[in-house]
Amino acid sequence: MKYIYSPKVVVESFVNVNDNHRKFYTVQTDANNNRVTCTWGRIGGTAKRRVYKFSNREETRAFADKIVEKRFKNGYVQVDGFVAAPAA
Repeated sequence: MKYIYSPKVVVESFVNVNDNHRKFYTVQTDANNNRVTCTWGRIGGTAKRRVYKFSNREETRAFADKIVEKRFKNGYVQVDGFVAAPAA
């Protein structure tokens, strides 16, 4: 798994183009603030976003890992440099 590191945030991006799905999913993990932001939608469409807050870093990373594992099971592949459209 390849991560894009900044001092505070890890961003992982995925796409699913199998069977004309054309969907994306981005997981942004901010372990310093115990927050995971998920952004998803159809490629070229308006994104949706949800922020999850946790009480500690371990819960934050465990949740992010669970989301990433679920994306792989659902046919998504990880991509570098994907930028989602702004969320509605």
